[in-house]
Amino acid sequence: MGLEFLDRLKNELKPDTEEALRVAQSIKSLLGLDLKLYGSVAKGTNLRGDYDLDMFYETNGDKHKGFEEILNAVKVRGLDYMIKYSEHPYVKVRYMGYNIDLVPISSTHRSAVDRTPLHYRYVISKLDDNKRDEVRLLKRFMKTLGLYGADNRVNGFSGYLCELLIIKYGDFLSVLESASKWKIPVRIELETKSEREFSDPMIVIDPTDANRNAGAAVSLSTLSRFIIYSKGFIKSPSEQYFHIGRENRSGEFGVLLSNPYELEDKSYGMLRRIGKAWRDYLEKNKIFIEYLHVLVRDKYAYIGGIPIMSKIQYAELTPGPSVDIFERLETGYLKDERFYIPRYFINDIDNLTEKFISDHNLRGFSVIKIGYDLPEFRDMLEVEYWREKMLLRI
Repeated sequence: MGLEFLDRLKNELKPDTEEALRVAQSIKSLLGLDLKLYGSVAKGTNLRGDYDLDMFYETNGDKHKGFEEILNAVKVRGLDYMIKYSEHPYVKVRYMGYNIDLVPISSTHRSAVDRTPLHYRYVISKLDDNKRDEVRLLKRFMKTLGLYGADNRVNGFSGYLCELLIIKYGDFLSVLESASKWKIPVRIELETKSEREFSDPMIVIDPTDANRNAGAAVSLSTLSRFIIYSKGFIKSPSEQYFHIGRENRSGEFGVLLSNPYELEDKSYGMLRRIGKAWRDYLEKNKIFIEYLHVLVRDKYAYIGGIPIMSKIQYAELTPGPSVDIFERLETGYLKDERFYIPRYFINDIDNLTEKFISDHNLRGFSVIKIGYDLPEFRDMLEVEYWREKMLLRI
């Protein structure tokens, strides 16, 4: 298949942001705050249909005071709002059909969020309209394959990181061609050089701060998937990589849990730790699952995977007496100067999971049920099965 579809996709993904920009100006006037628009809409790298607005209120260092000023202005105007948390609290409002994040930042402290104005100025100085088209292709590719987002749900590529990759390599295809040859750990520098050593699998030196890794959120698993998907696309380009599909599979063993946390990001962070411990525990006991699925939705959470074998019988040899003290054994094997005694085990994923649940800290989650092919997250799992199938296209 040729690459002609990429030009069509560029047109399909191109947004019309005029209304969004008017809404941003309107809420700025309504609240009477000096709000700045710095997100993907402001940079012109958002996808069509994605017009959520990121607006920032800069203070001289006291972000808590900035947050209180935002919250008070929102309450005075009677707007529908929610308090959300990232590195610090911010306010999300619904206004004129748009979701708008109102985020306090500091001009003197430089957390990742505080650096947003610097990121904005750097990106708009480097991107023209053609490169914005390429950023949108990369974002759509990432979103379709579950790689987009620096939060705990994905542990993936931020919008800023996608922009930096296009700035570095020039276009979407060049990013994938380069990624298909990456060796982990990946280290990328733009014009900013850095002597600092990082331990992350994905290292992209932030051009606005040589001491910061703009790829720190990308997990080893997400990076590995991106490399494989890049290999697959370069070998056999397909529009499939840009449209989420579904795959039906059976045999998934999972645990449905009650989710005690209001913040989805916190839920995913906690649940990934539990899921990893559960998978490690199964593997220690000779039960292996193909992929670990960690999912959260509202008040429910899920961990699961399809076992390669759900039940296994195996033996381990325990060192017995050496020949110099040997008297009598009913069973055993002589190897060199020592007997070895077989111990037989039968493990199955059901009993091991029940034991794991009883012996481990579930960090506030409570078990609702365990079993095969639980229906509650079936729609989300079908998307994950499709993504896993796409990994094997190469």
